[in-house]
Amino acid sequence: MNCDIRKKTVACIFAAFCFSAFCQNNSAVSEDEQIILPEVTTTVSGDSLSAGKDALPDFSKIIPAAPSGKDVLPKLPGLVAVTAEEEPVADLGEDSVRSVYAQGLIGCGFPGYFKGDFSIYKSSGDEPFMLKFLHESENGYGLNSAGDGYFDANTALFGEKTLSFDKITLDLNAGYETLTYGLQGKSPFFYDLNHRFFSTDNKFAWKIGHGFGLDFKLAGSFYSRYAGVPDIEIATEKLPVRSESADVFYLNPGARFFWQGKYFSAGLSAAYDFESAFGESNYSSQSVNRGVFILDADWKNSFLSAGAGGGVVVGTSIGENSVVPVFDISFGAKWMTPLSKRPLELSLAGGIKSSHSTYAQSEREYAYSAADSLDSETTDWFADFKAAVPVSSVLNLDLLAQFKKTAFGNGAREADYSSESEWGLYSFEKNERTLFTTEVSLSYVWKTFNFSAGWNSHWMHVPSNEYANSVKADISFQSQNGIWGFSAALEEFLGEGSDVVPIIGGTVFYKIHDSIRLTAELDDVVKLFAGDDRTYFGNKYIKNSGSANISVRFFF
Repeated sequence: MNCDIRKKTVACIFAAFCFSAFCQNNSAVSEDEQIILPEVTTTVSGDSLSAGKDALPDFSKIIPAAPSGKDVLPKLPGLVAVTAEEEPVADLGEDSVRSVYAQGLIGCGFPGYFKGDFSIYKSSGDEPFMLKFLHESENGYGLNSAGDGYFDANTALFGEKTLSFDKITLDLNAGYETLTYGLQGKSPFFYDLNHRFFSTDNKFAWKIGHGFGLDFKLAGSFYSRYAGVPDIEIATEKLPVRSESADVFYLNPGARFFWQGKYFSAGLSAAYDFESAFGESNYSSQSVNRGVFILDADWKNSFLSAGAGGGVVVGTSIGENSVVPVFDISFGAKWMTPLSKRPLELSLAGGIKSSHSTYAQSEREYAYSAADSLDSETTDWFADFKAAVPVSSVLNLDLLAQFKKTAFGNGAREADYSSESEWGLYSFEKNERTLFTTEVSLSYVWKTFNFSAGWNSHWMHVPSNEYANSVKADISFQSQNGIWGFSAALEEFLGEGSDVVPIIGGTVFYKIHDSIRLTAELDDVVKLFAGDDRTYFGNKYIKNSGSANISVRFFF
């Protein structure tokens, strides 16, 4: 009976989409209002306001960048991360008088899905900016009701502003997010988890002259987590306080002095990380102080590149070490072949890199978890290999191999999904590990038809929030005039805790006007019609498997 209801619901959604799509006239737009919408419904990061790749401090070669405010919330199964959809390409020719644009998306679907995504932005010219508001909620997972704890809701507000002067560029960025998700009746004490996050990331770039530059950055965040507790007295008596709430402050200033020539560049970087927990948690006195000092140099021409860098990490949470050395060496090459007009590209890098994961980042990466302390340093020997091989003018082969091995006893922290805690959330473990990951992907592009397939594999250690192997394939097509199109995707996970049923989904879009587009989407079709659940990496929680949605996107 439930399956019949689900099938009828899906059929009604598609019928509504088809009726609204084909009953509209595809009216033309005047030349002075020329607008081009993106032709595929791909969701990508829309943070396009920047001062250029060489204008801001770059510590990523050896010290991975600290998480931004937009990536700090837990990754929920079935909930799309907060990202801005690809901005439509506007006519910015001499005859165009437009400078500020707005776009929006409204969508709904089964089971209990709603999304509103609105933004106002200026992506070119003087002083670009972007304001974005998003609300997304799912009430019920499959045939499981929201009243039983199967729900999530995400509300976010972001703002970016770039100020440009004669030789100075200032980028300002701030965001606020709230995220709530139910614990599906799996916790005897909590019925949901609530996350709040405020972040700011400000960058100052000064071009001194003669190739010299000085960059500064000031990033910070405040992260708060608290649980819904039906009986606060029972929970307080039986559970550690940290399972119920967490309040963590993070600050990350940095600076880089550099010289950039035609082929050669060099720079000296320094950064500081401060993280502190406070409030009523049983680890509120913990704090992390960390300093990073890096000297790097690069050389490149049109077909060869080489780089090297080295430095030290000092701090209060770097294991049993007083100082952690870091370095990297990299090489790259690209050249033309008779097979394609695209170059063949190869790159190789290796060394020792070290990073610090914030408290919020740990809980973001591993859903249904609660960390009992601030994280310490993670240090690895590493080696990376990448290759982009154009097999022909329409076929491309991409290869990736990554190796990591714990160095200086500074292992990586992961959630332990193999054992349950009495409060229903999972704890973390810090372990030394050896990672060897490979990825092979093949892509084919012919006119407006696209096909790609890939295989990702962990040959040694498998992170607790991933599977040993994953295989995926997708296709997309759109008409020559861009009025309609479709895409379909299949993904299969293999390994411990995986579901043998592949994830199959598809999307259809139709432009009823040059600035309005309707989209219908099916996700995890097999589970949707079968009414079955899909677990979250083999643990007791489930993902929102199976959904049918319709949405309308407009641009003006």
